Amino acid sequence: GGLSRLAWEPSTRVEVYALASLLVLLALARLADPTRRGRGVLAAALLGLAAGAHLVIAAAGVAAATALALGELRRERVLRRERETPGLSIPRGAGAFVGTAALSYLYLPLAGARAPETFAWGAPTSLDAFLAYVRGEDYGHNQGIDFPTWAAHLVDLTEWSFAHGTLPVLALGAVGFVALSRRGLRLTLPLTATVTVGFVAANVVFHPPRPAPRRDAPPPLRLSLPPVAVLALVGARHARDQGYARVAAALPLLALAVSPTHLLERRDDPSLADVMAHGALEEAPPDAILVVSADHWVAPLLFAQEVEGVRPDVVIVATGLGSSRWYWEHLFARHPGLTPMTLVGPGGRAGRLRRLVQAIAERPVLLESLALGEPLGLLPCGVGWMVWTEGACEAGGPEAHVASAAIERTAPLSGEALEVAARVNARRGEALWLFGRARAA
Repeated sequence: GGLSRLAWEPSTRVEVYALASLLVLLALARLADPTRRGRGVLAAALLGLAAGAHLVIAAAGVAAATALALGELRRERVLRRERETPGLSIPRGAGAFVGTAALSYLYLPLAGARAPETFAWGAPTSLDAFLAYVRGEDYGHNQGIDFPTWAAHLVDLTEWSFAHGTLPVLALGAVGFVALSRRGLRLTLPLTATVTVGFVAANVVFHPPRPAPRRDAPPPLRLSLPPVAVLALVGARHARDQGYARVAAALPLLALAVSPTHLLERRDDPSLADVMAHGALEEAPPDAILVVSADHWVAPLLFAQEVEGVRPDVVIVATGLGSSRWYWEHLFARHPGLTPMTLVGPGGRAGRLRRLVQAIAERPVLLESLALGEPLGLLPCGVGWMVWTEGACEAGGPEAHVASAAIERTAPLSGEALEVAARVNARRGEALWLFGRARAA
Protein backbone atom coordinates (compact mmCIF):
# COMPACT_ATOMS: atom_id res chain seq x y z
CA GLY A 1 0.00 0.00 0.00
CA GLY A 2 2.84 2.38 0.78
CA LEU A 3 4.24 1.69 -2.69
CA SER A 4 1.02 2.63 -4.47
CA ARG A 5 0.99 5.76 -6.61
CA LEU A 6 -1.27 7.44 -4.04
CA ALA A 7 1.42 7.29 -1.33
CA TRP A 8 4.64 6.83 -3.29
CA GLU A 9 4.53 9.90 -5.51
CA PRO A 10 4.02 12.54 -2.80
CA SER A 11 6.41 10.73 -0.42
CA THR A 12 9.32 10.92 -2.84
CA ARG A 13 9.26 14.65 -3.52
CA VAL A 14 10.25 17.51 -1.25
CA GLU A 15 6.91 19.02 -0.24
CA VAL A 16 4.93 19.95 2.85
CA TYR A 17 2.57 16.98 2.50
CA ALA A 18 5.17 14.32 3.24
CA LEU A 19 6.67 16.39 6.09
CA ALA A 20 3.29 17.00 7.74
CA SER A 21 2.36 13.31 7.41
CA LEU A 22 5.65 12.24 9.00
CA LEU A 23 5.19 14.60 11.95
CA VAL A 24 1.61 13.39 12.52
CA LEU A 25 2.66 9.74 12.47
CA LEU A 26 5.55 10.44 14.88
CA ALA A 27 3.15 12.26 17.23
CA LEU A 28 0.67 9.38 17.27
CA ALA A 29 3.46 6.84 17.78
CA ARG A 30 4.78 8.77 20.79
CA LEU A 31 1.34 9.26 22.27
CA ALA A 32 0.45 5.58 21.91
CA ASP A 33 3.47 4.45 23.96
CA PRO A 34 2.35 4.43 27.64
CA THR A 35 5.89 3.88 28.94
CA ARG A 36 7.35 7.07 27.45
CA ARG A 37 7.56 10.03 29.82
CA GLY A 38 6.49 13.42 28.54
CA ARG A 39 4.79 11.75 25.59
CA GLY A 40 1.80 14.10 25.64
CA VAL A 41 3.88 17.26 25.42
CA LEU A 42 6.17 15.77 22.78
CA ALA A 43 3.23 14.58 20.68
CA ALA A 44 1.55 17.99 20.94
CA ALA A 45 4.76 19.72 19.90
CA LEU A 46 5.08 17.45 16.86
CA LEU A 47 1.47 18.19 15.91
CA GLY A 48 2.18 21.91 16.27
CA LEU A 49 5.08 21.57 13.85
CA ALA A 50 2.80 19.64 11.49
CA ALA A 51 0.32 22.54 11.65
CA GLY A 52 3.10 24.82 10.45
CA ALA A 53 3.51 22.60 7.38
CA HIS A 54 -0.09 21.65 6.51
CA LEU A 55 -3.09 22.62 8.62
CA VAL A 56 -5.50 19.97 7.34
CA ILE A 57 -3.13 17.04 7.81
CA ALA A 58 -2.34 18.41 11.26
CA ALA A 59 -6.07 18.66 12.01
CA ALA A 60 -6.45 14.98 11.14
CA GLY A 61 -3.63 14.21 13.55
CA VAL A 62 -5.16 16.36 16.29
CA ALA A 63 -8.50 14.56 15.91
CA ALA A 64 -6.82 11.16 16.17
CA ALA A 65 -4.60 12.25 19.07
CA THR A 66 -7.61 13.64 20.95
CA ALA A 67 -9.42 10.32 20.70
CA LEU A 68 -6.30 8.52 21.87
CA ALA A 69 -5.74 10.94 24.76
CA LEU A 70 -9.34 10.63 25.96
CA GLY A 71 -8.95 6.87 26.09
CA GLU A 72 -5.74 7.26 28.05
CA LEU A 73 -7.32 9.67 30.52
CA ARG A 74 -9.99 7.10 31.33
CA ARG A 75 -7.26 4.67 32.28
CA GLU A 76 -5.07 7.24 33.99
CA ARG A 77 -5.96 6.23 37.55
CA VAL A 78 -4.99 2.63 37.00
CA LEU A 79 -1.81 3.52 35.15
CA ARG A 80 -0.70 6.00 37.77
CA ARG A 81 -1.51 3.56 40.57
CA GLU A 82 0.69 0.95 38.87
CA ARG A 83 3.32 3.66 38.18
CA GLU A 84 3.54 2.76 34.54
CA THR A 85 3.19 6.33 33.35
CA PRO A 86 2.82 9.78 34.92
CA GLY A 87 -0.36 10.39 32.90
CA LEU A 88 -1.26 13.05 30.36
CA SER A 89 -1.50 16.77 31.00
CA ILE A 90 -4.03 18.44 28.72
CA PRO A 91 -2.95 22.02 29.57
CA ARG A 92 0.72 21.30 28.96
CA GLY A 93 -0.08 19.46 25.73
CA ALA A 94 -2.26 22.32 24.49
CA GLY A 95 0.47 24.80 25.35
CA ALA A 96 3.07 22.78 23.47
CA PHE A 97 0.84 22.55 20.41
CA VAL A 98 -0.01 26.24 20.32
CA GLY A 99 3.58 27.24 21.04
CA THR A 100 5.21 25.17 18.30
CA ALA A 101 2.50 26.08 15.78
CA ALA A 102 2.94 29.78 16.60
CA LEU A 103 6.72 29.53 16.20
CA SER A 104 6.22 27.88 12.81
CA TYR A 105 3.96 30.70 11.62
CA LEU A 106 6.35 33.40 12.78
CA TYR A 107 8.28 32.55 9.66
CA LEU A 108 5.57 34.13 7.53
CA PRO A 109 6.19 37.81 8.34
CA LEU A 110 9.95 37.18 8.11
CA ALA A 111 9.58 35.65 4.64
CA GLY A 112 7.31 38.49 3.54
CA ALA A 113 9.49 41.30 4.85
CA ARG A 114 10.59 42.32 1.34
CA ALA A 115 7.08 42.49 -0.07
CA PRO A 116 5.70 43.99 -2.26
CA GLU A 117 8.88 44.13 -4.38
CA THR A 118 9.47 40.41 -3.82
CA PHE A 119 6.71 37.87 -4.37
CA ALA A 120 5.52 36.68 -0.95
CA TRP A 121 2.13 34.99 -0.93
CA GLY A 122 -0.32 37.13 0.99
CA ALA A 123 2.40 39.66 1.95
CA PRO A 124 1.72 38.83 5.65
CA THR A 125 3.60 41.82 7.04
CA SER A 126 0.65 43.27 9.00
CA LEU A 127 -1.77 41.65 11.45
CA ASP A 128 -4.69 41.91 9.02
CA ALA A 129 -2.66 40.41 6.16
CA PHE A 130 -1.35 37.66 8.45
CA LEU A 131 -4.86 36.69 9.56
CA ALA A 132 -6.09 36.77 5.96
CA TYR A 133 -3.26 34.41 5.01
CA VAL A 134 -4.06 31.97 7.83
CA ARG A 135 -7.78 32.04 6.97
CA GLY A 136 -6.96 31.19 3.35
CA GLU A 137 -8.85 34.13 1.89
CA ASP A 138 -6.97 33.80 -1.41
CA TYR A 139 -8.68 30.43 -1.83
CA GLY A 140 -12.18 31.79 -1.19
CA HIS A 141 -13.29 30.88 -4.72
CA ASN A 142 -12.66 27.21 -3.87
CA GLN A 143 -14.96 27.29 -0.84
CA GLY A 144 -18.71 27.13 -0.37
CA ILE A 145 -19.39 23.71 -1.85
CA ASP A 146 -22.90 22.32 -1.27
CA PHE A 147 -23.59 18.93 0.32
CA PRO A 148 -24.80 17.06 -2.84
CA THR A 149 -21.65 18.10 -4.72
CA TRP A 150 -19.48 17.12 -1.76
CA ALA A 151 -21.18 13.72 -1.60
CA ALA A 152 -20.68 13.23 -5.36
CA HIS A 153 -16.98 14.03 -4.92
CA LEU A 154 -16.77 11.42 -2.16
CA VAL A 155 -18.25 8.81 -4.51
CA ASP A 156 -15.77 9.74 -7.26
CA LEU A 157 -12.84 9.58 -4.85
CA THR A 158 -13.98 6.21 -3.50
CA GLU A 159 -14.29 4.74 -6.99
CA TRP A 160 -10.88 6.10 -7.99
CA SER A 161 -9.22 4.75 -4.82
CA PHE A 162 -10.75 1.32 -5.39
CA ALA A 163 -9.51 1.26 -8.99
CA HIS A 164 -5.98 2.07 -7.78
CA GLY A 165 -6.01 -0.63 -5.10
CA THR A 166 -5.81 1.64 -2.07
CA LEU A 167 -9.39 1.45 -0.78
CA PRO A 168 -9.18 -2.25 0.18
CA VAL A 169 -5.97 -1.56 2.13
CA LEU A 170 -7.59 1.33 3.97
CA ALA A 171 -10.72 -0.72 4.75
CA LEU A 172 -8.73 -3.69 6.08
CA GLY A 173 -6.56 -1.33 8.11
CA ALA A 174 -9.68 0.15 9.72
CA VAL A 175 -10.87 -3.36 10.60
CA GLY A 176 -7.47 -4.07 12.12
CA PHE A 177 -7.55 -0.91 14.22
CA VAL A 178 -10.99 -1.72 15.60
CA ALA A 179 -10.20 -5.38 16.24
CA LEU A 180 -6.66 -5.19 17.60
CA SER A 181 -6.00 -1.74 19.01
CA ARG A 182 -6.44 -0.47 22.53
CA ARG A 183 -9.69 1.35 23.11
CA GLY A 184 -8.36 4.87 22.63
CA LEU A 185 -6.34 3.95 19.54
CA ARG A 186 -9.30 2.43 17.70
CA LEU A 187 -10.59 5.79 16.46
CA THR A 188 -7.19 6.99 15.22
CA LEU A 189 -7.50 5.76 11.66
CA PRO A 190 -11.24 6.48 11.14
CA LEU A 191 -10.86 10.05 12.36
CA THR A 192 -7.75 10.69 10.28
CA ALA A 193 -9.43 9.30 7.18
CA THR A 194 -12.63 11.28 7.80
CA VAL A 195 -10.82 14.62 8.09
CA THR A 196 -8.44 14.19 5.15
CA VAL A 197 -10.86 12.55 2.72
CA GLY A 198 -13.64 14.99 3.66
CA PHE A 199 -11.31 17.92 3.03
CA VAL A 200 -10.18 16.61 -0.36
CA ALA A 201 -13.79 16.11 -1.46
CA ALA A 202 -14.68 19.66 -0.37
CA ASN A 203 -12.59 21.26 -3.12
CA VAL A 204 -14.69 23.05 -5.70
CA VAL A 205 -12.14 22.24 -8.42
CA PHE A 206 -12.18 18.47 -8.06
CA HIS A 207 -10.79 15.60 -10.09
CA PRO A 208 -9.41 12.52 -8.27
CA PRO A 209 -6.22 12.14 -10.38
CA ARG A 210 -5.27 15.75 -9.57
CA PRO A 211 -2.25 16.19 -7.27
CA ALA A 212 -4.34 17.43 -4.32
CA PRO A 213 -6.08 14.12 -3.53
CA ARG A 214 -2.83 12.22 -3.94
CA ARG A 215 -0.96 14.53 -1.58
CA ASP A 216 -3.56 15.09 1.13
CA ALA A 217 -4.83 11.52 1.40
CA PRO A 218 -1.73 9.37 2.25
CA PRO A 219 -1.80 9.75 6.11
CA PRO A 220 -4.75 7.36 6.64
CA LEU A 221 -3.28 4.95 4.10
CA ARG A 222 0.01 4.84 5.98
CA LEU A 223 -1.82 4.39 9.28
CA SER A 224 -3.66 1.39 7.81
CA LEU A 225 -0.53 -0.59 6.97
CA PRO A 226 0.54 -1.65 10.54
CA PRO A 227 -2.84 -3.22 11.44
CA VAL A 228 -2.89 -5.01 8.09
CA ALA A 229 0.47 -6.54 8.98
CA VAL A 230 -0.69 -7.43 12.49
CA LEU A 231 -3.84 -9.06 11.16
CA ALA A 232 -1.70 -11.21 8.87
CA LEU A 233 0.58 -12.22 11.76
CA VAL A 234 -2.34 -13.08 14.04
CA GLY A 235 -4.02 -15.13 11.36
CA ALA A 236 -0.81 -16.99 10.55
CA ARG A 237 -0.64 -18.39 14.09
CA HIS A 238 -3.80 -20.41 13.63
CA ALA A 239 -4.02 -23.08 10.96
CA ARG A 240 -7.67 -22.37 10.24
CA ASP A 241 -6.92 -18.70 9.62
CA GLN A 242 -3.81 -19.07 7.47
CA GLY A 243 -5.77 -18.59 4.26
CA TYR A 244 -7.12 -15.27 5.52
CA ALA A 245 -3.63 -14.34 6.69
CA ARG A 246 -2.20 -14.79 3.22
CA VAL A 247 -4.93 -12.62 1.75
CA ALA A 248 -4.35 -9.90 4.36
CA ALA A 249 -0.60 -9.99 3.79
CA ALA A 250 -0.96 -9.80 0.01
CA LEU A 251 -3.66 -7.13 -0.08
CA PRO A 252 -1.28 -4.13 0.18
CA LEU A 253 0.48 -5.46 -2.91
CA LEU A 254 -2.78 -4.97 -4.81
CA ALA A 255 -2.16 -1.22 -4.77
CA LEU A 256 1.21 -1.85 -6.42
CA ALA A 257 -0.15 -4.43 -8.86
CA VAL A 258 -2.69 -2.05 -10.39
CA SER A 259 -0.20 0.78 -10.97
CA PRO A 260 3.42 -0.45 -10.84
CA THR A 261 5.00 1.72 -13.54
CA HIS A 262 5.41 4.78 -11.30
CA LEU A 263 8.25 3.07 -9.40
CA LEU A 264 10.39 3.17 -12.54
CA GLU A 265 9.32 6.59 -13.79
CA ARG A 266 12.01 9.23 -13.99
CA ARG A 267 11.50 12.78 -12.87
CA ASP A 268 11.13 14.91 -15.97
CA ASP A 269 14.59 15.93 -17.15
CA PRO A 270 14.71 18.28 -18.89
CA SER A 271 11.93 19.72 -16.76
CA LEU A 272 8.78 20.34 -18.74
CA ALA A 273 7.92 23.26 -16.44
CA ASP A 274 11.32 24.81 -17.13
CA VAL A 275 10.94 24.36 -20.89
CA MET A 276 7.45 25.87 -20.87
CA ALA A 277 8.33 28.90 -18.74
CA HIS A 278 11.51 29.79 -20.60
CA GLY A 279 9.88 29.16 -23.97
CA ALA A 280 6.89 31.42 -23.26
CA LEU A 281 9.02 34.22 -21.78
CA GLU A 282 11.64 34.19 -24.51
CA GLU A 283 8.95 34.13 -27.22
CA ALA A 284 7.06 37.11 -25.81
CA PRO A 285 7.47 40.54 -27.48
CA PRO A 286 9.14 43.31 -25.44
CA ASP A 287 7.05 44.57 -22.50
CA ALA A 288 4.37 41.96 -23.15
CA ILE A 289 1.58 41.02 -20.75
CA LEU A 290 1.17 37.27 -20.13
CA VAL A 291 -2.28 36.40 -18.71
CA VAL A 292 -2.29 32.89 -17.22
CA SER A 293 -4.54 30.95 -14.88
CA ALA A 294 -3.36 27.33 -14.48
CA ASP A 295 -0.84 26.42 -11.78
CA HIS A 296 1.38 24.72 -14.35
CA TRP A 297 1.88 28.13 -15.98
CA VAL A 298 1.79 30.51 -13.01
CA ALA A 299 4.37 28.90 -10.74
CA PRO A 300 7.03 28.10 -13.39
CA LEU A 301 6.71 31.56 -14.96
CA LEU A 302 7.07 33.33 -11.62
CA PHE A 303 10.08 31.19 -10.70
CA ALA A 304 11.80 31.75 -14.04
CA GLN A 305 11.30 35.50 -13.88
CA GLU A 306 11.65 36.35 -10.19
CA VAL A 307 14.27 33.77 -9.17
CA GLU A 308 16.22 33.18 -12.37
CA GLY A 309 15.80 36.72 -13.70
CA VAL A 310 14.44 35.74 -17.15
CA ARG A 311 12.71 38.57 -19.06
CA PRO A 312 12.01 41.05 -16.27
CA ASP A 313 10.23 43.31 -18.78
CA VAL A 314 7.34 40.85 -19.21
CA VAL A 315 4.36 41.28 -16.87
CA ILE A 316 2.95 37.97 -15.62
CA VAL A 317 -0.70 38.34 -14.61
CA ALA A 318 -2.10 35.38 -12.64
CA THR A 319 -5.89 35.53 -12.96
CA GLY A 320 -6.45 33.40 -9.86
CA LEU A 321 -4.84 36.09 -7.71
CA GLY A 322 -6.82 38.91 -9.30
CA SER A 323 -9.03 39.25 -6.21
CA SER A 324 -6.04 39.76 -3.88
CA ARG A 325 -4.91 43.33 -3.28
CA TRP A 326 -1.42 42.19 -2.17
CA TYR A 327 -0.83 40.65 -5.60
CA TRP A 328 -1.63 43.87 -7.44
CA GLU A 329 0.64 45.80 -5.09
CA HIS A 330 3.41 43.35 -5.93
CA LEU A 331 2.71 43.63 -9.66
CA PHE A 332 2.92 47.44 -9.70
CA ALA A 333 5.97 47.44 -7.41
CA ARG A 334 7.82 45.05 -9.70
CA HIS A 335 6.74 46.85 -12.89
CA PRO A 336 6.66 50.58 -12.11
CA GLY A 337 6.13 51.33 -15.81
CA LEU A 338 2.60 49.92 -15.68
CA THR A 339 -0.15 52.51 -15.97
CA PRO A 340 -1.98 52.71 -12.62
CA MET A 341 -5.58 51.60 -12.65
CA THR A 342 -8.38 51.52 -10.08
CA LEU A 343 -8.65 48.26 -8.15
CA VAL A 344 -12.07 49.03 -6.71
CA GLY A 345 -14.80 48.90 -9.35
CA PRO A 346 -17.46 46.79 -11.00
CA GLY A 347 -16.89 43.25 -12.22
CA GLY A 348 -14.81 41.84 -9.37
CA ARG A 349 -11.68 39.99 -10.43
CA ALA A 350 -12.60 39.98 -14.14
CA GLY A 351 -13.28 43.73 -13.95
CA ARG A 352 -9.82 44.37 -12.54
CA LEU A 353 -8.23 42.41 -15.36
CA ARG A 354 -10.23 44.33 -17.99
CA ARG A 355 -9.24 47.66 -16.46
CA LEU A 356 -5.58 46.58 -16.51
CA VAL A 357 -5.77 45.61 -20.18
CA GLN A 358 -7.47 48.89 -21.04
CA ALA A 359 -4.86 50.87 -19.11
CA ILE A 360 -1.97 49.25 -20.99
CA ALA A 361 -3.57 49.14 -24.45
CA GLU A 362 -0.20 49.88 -26.07
CA ARG A 363 1.34 46.64 -24.74
CA PRO A 364 1.01 43.25 -26.52
CA VAL A 365 -1.13 40.76 -24.58
CA LEU A 366 -0.62 36.98 -24.68
CA LEU A 367 -3.11 34.54 -23.16
CA GLU A 368 -2.90 31.02 -21.82
CA SER A 369 -6.01 30.02 -23.77
CA LEU A 370 -8.79 31.35 -25.98
CA ALA A 371 -11.19 31.22 -23.02
CA LEU A 372 -9.36 34.12 -21.36
CA GLY A 373 -9.77 36.40 -24.36
CA GLU A 374 -13.53 36.89 -24.43
CA PRO A 375 -13.98 38.31 -20.87
CA LEU A 376 -11.05 40.66 -21.54
CA GLY A 377 -12.42 41.77 -24.91
CA LEU A 378 -9.33 40.55 -26.80
CA LEU A 379 -9.29 38.89 -30.23
CA PRO A 380 -6.68 36.19 -30.95
CA CYS A 381 -4.29 36.55 -33.86
CA GLY A 382 -1.72 33.77 -33.50
CA VAL A 383 -0.53 30.77 -31.51
CA GLY A 384 2.90 30.03 -30.10
CA TRP A 385 3.45 28.94 -26.54
CA MET A 386 0.59 31.29 -25.76
CA VAL A 387 -2.39 32.60 -27.70
CA TRP A 388 -1.39 36.00 -29.06
CA THR A 389 -4.01 38.75 -29.33
CA GLU A 390 -4.59 41.66 -31.68
CA GLY A 391 -1.69 44.09 -31.64
CA ALA A 392 0.81 41.46 -30.53
CA CYS A 393 1.17 40.00 -34.04
CA GLU A 394 2.00 43.30 -35.77
CA ALA A 395 5.75 42.85 -35.40
CA GLY A 396 5.64 39.22 -36.58
CA GLY A 397 3.51 36.46 -35.16
CA PRO A 398 4.56 33.38 -33.24
CA GLU A 399 5.46 29.98 -34.67
CA ALA A 400 3.34 27.18 -33.23
CA HIS A 401 5.76 24.43 -34.28
CA VAL A 402 8.54 25.85 -32.06
CA ALA A 403 6.60 25.16 -28.90
CA SER A 404 5.45 21.77 -30.20
CA ALA A 405 9.01 20.72 -30.93
CA ALA A 406 10.19 21.88 -27.50
CA ILE A 407 7.52 19.80 -25.76
CA GLU A 408 8.36 16.81 -27.94
CA ARG A 409 12.03 17.03 -26.94
CA THR A 410 11.08 16.49 -23.28
CA ALA A 411 9.43 13.14 -24.12
CA PRO A 412 8.81 10.51 -22.95
CA LEU A 413 6.53 12.11 -20.37
CA SER A 414 4.46 10.43 -17.67
CA GLY A 415 2.25 11.27 -14.72
CA GLU A 416 1.54 14.94 -14.08
CA ALA A 417 4.03 16.08 -16.73
CA LEU A 418 2.12 14.12 -19.37
CA GLU A 419 -1.18 15.60 -18.17
CA VAL A 420 0.23 19.13 -18.35
CA ALA A 421 1.71 18.61 -21.82
CA ALA A 422 -1.62 17.27 -23.06
CA ARG A 423 -3.53 20.21 -21.58
CA VAL A 424 -1.13 22.82 -22.97
CA ASN A 425 -1.23 21.30 -26.46
CA ALA A 426 -5.02 20.94 -26.32
CA ARG A 427 -5.38 24.68 -25.66
CA ARG A 428 -3.00 25.51 -28.48
CA GLY A 429 -4.65 23.02 -30.84
CA GLU A 430 -8.07 24.51 -30.16
CA ALA A 431 -6.84 27.97 -31.11
CA LEU A 432 -5.09 26.72 -34.27
CA TRP A 433 -8.24 24.89 -35.36
CA LEU A 434 -10.33 28.04 -35.02
CA PHE A 435 -7.72 29.87 -37.11
CA GLY A 436 -8.35 27.33 -39.88
CA ARG A 437 -4.96 25.62 -39.48
CA ALA A 438 -6.26 22.08 -39.15
CA ARG A 439 -2.96 20.34 -39.93
CA ALA A 440 -1.08 22.38 -37.32
CA ALA A 441 -3.88 21.77 -34.80
